[in-house]
Amino acid sequence: MQNKARKRTLKHTFSYLTQPVSLHMSESITSVLNDSSLVLYRVNEHIHKKVPQLVEEKRALASTCKSVETANQDLEDARQIISSMQWLTELSEIEALVKRALS
Repeated sequence: MQNKARKRTLKHTFSYLTQPVSLHMSESITSVLNDSSLVLYRVNEHIHKKVPQLVEEKRALASTCKSVETANQDLEDARQIISSMQWLTELSEIEALVKRALS
């Protein structure tokens, strides 16, 4: 009998001691799970805020790149035209010679 009473007392004592530990462990696990869920929610929220801004910036960048490319092509065309007009200096010299000859 004493043995059964002793086992019952140990069982109640063990239950009494482990109950707060299991409660704290349960709260800790719940907290950790909620924290990770909250982090994922915040990441998702951040993505939904930033993606439209990034898309708009990408469009603006593409437009700017197109403008720069057009301006660069215009400069290249102007350079080619100017370099091909070097023969005009020879024409102006010929014109000056003709004017001198006619005077």
